[in-house]
Amino acid sequence: MILEKYDDVLKIVDHLFFTSKVLPVFYYFKARALYGKASSKNDFKNALESFEFYLNYEPNDYYSLIYKAACLRAMGLVNKAVEVYEKLKNENNQDDIVSEIIRTYEQSGKIEEAEQYASNYLQEHNSWQVKYSLAMLFAKKAKTIEELNNNIDVDGFIVQLPLPRHISEQKIIEAIDYRKDVDGFHPINVGRMSIGLPCYVSATPNGILELLKRYQIETQGKKCVVLGRSNIVGKPMAKLLLDANATVTIAHSRTKNLAEVCRGADILIAAVGRPRMITADMVRPGAIVIDVGVNRDQATGKLCGDVDFEAVKDIAAHITPVPGGVGPMTITMLMQNTIECFLNRMNK
Repeated sequence: MILEKYDDVLKIVDHLFFTSKVLPVFYYFKARALYGKASSKNDFKNALESFEFYLNYEPNDYYSLIYKAACLRAMGLVNKAVEVYEKLKNENNQDDIVSEIIRTYEQSGKIEEAEQYASNYLQEHNSWQVKYSLAMLFAKKAKTIEELNNNIDVDGFIVQLPLPRHISEQKIIEAIDYRKDVDGFHPINVGRMSIGLPCYVSATPNGILELLKRYQIETQGKKCVVLGRSNIVGKPMAKLLLDANATVTIAHSRTKNLAEVCRGADILIAAVGRPRMITADMVRPGAIVIDVGVNRDQATGKLCGDVDFEAVKDIAAHITPVPGGVGPMTITMLMQNTIECFLNRMNK
């Protein structure tokens, strides 16, 4: 069909409705014409009704189902559109349909869902089409970062981690202007923190330190064990505790005699990402236990930390819950860094 002729097609089909025996295929032609000239949700709804009428006669018609999904996508009914696409997948068209599903998520603004769906598909399939779709999503994200860097009305921003496997987190972090890096992950901020220069400090470790200060928990001379060595929590946490005059040990999942190491801590900070890894026998009575982990309990589906909270709560002097413990402090320190970004810009 030529775009300029959609109205003519509709006139012909309407004429056939009144002058001939109505064949189901007429509804398909009418639906195609309505879809071709659609410019609003109501237009797409009308097209969808015609496609569905035709599908009553030809329930497995491939192209009608494709256009049905496209109408649902245009109407913002993302999940329903994806359901239709999923039913259409077969050995011969998987890459095409997956690309349409990615596009559906992307157009509705669900970029993370699009990336996750594509990443999951690529674990089992080697598809240049899906890889291309992912590359376009990456380019869009990178362009967004550049726009935020250059926008004088934006003082600070973050990119939510973790990212899908195909995207280099380090490249994304380095693309952020370090002067707007409120997460404190940029190499310049990390480097300045490591030598004690002014910088934006990683929000979660900074929030933990603030939590200890607010509860008047002394760090000077205390034995602190940081369980976890990530760039986001473990390493910066150890540096902040060193600056607070604590004696710091960094442990991890491969540390020998881990339980013994943990039991020696006055302050134990768990950030390994393993549900309930820290059990009662690993905690010294009266210790301070900070649980950074956020995991999903496979049995209940509920959030849980790296610490077995119920088993440890009566042993520890203080313990943070999950959720509701470290998380709110992270958000608070992100806001503090954002305010500092604003003040630094104003003081230039």
